[in-house]
Amino acid sequence: MNNQPRGELVPGGLAMVVKSTYQENIGKGVRLLSRLAPKEIVSAITLPNQDFQNRMAVELWHVSGDVINQDLDLSGESFFHESQLMPINPSADPLEITQQMEEKV
Repeated sequence: MNNQPRGELVPGGLAMVVKSTYQENIGKGVRLLSRLAPKEIVSAITLPNQDFQNRMAVELWHVSGDVINQDLDLSGESFFHESQLMPINPSADPLEITQQMEEKV
């Protein structure tokens, strides 16, 4: 049984991209790596020796998955605001997930 709180984004959890600058990211599943505070720096996982700074005034999630970020020349990882992500609880009812997705869009 999964103890992930329902409806919360948590590091190590799963989420679906529901909004993105890049249309091809929408609907993709991602693993939540970490939450970045404004001005916080994180190392890229797909580019050796490359760091990125959260230049936004809000927290962003660093994620991995089949996503792209052409602004940062990244493939396989990106950064999203929590409003762009829908948490996925692997033990949740698929119908419930679909209904949550429809409410967000």
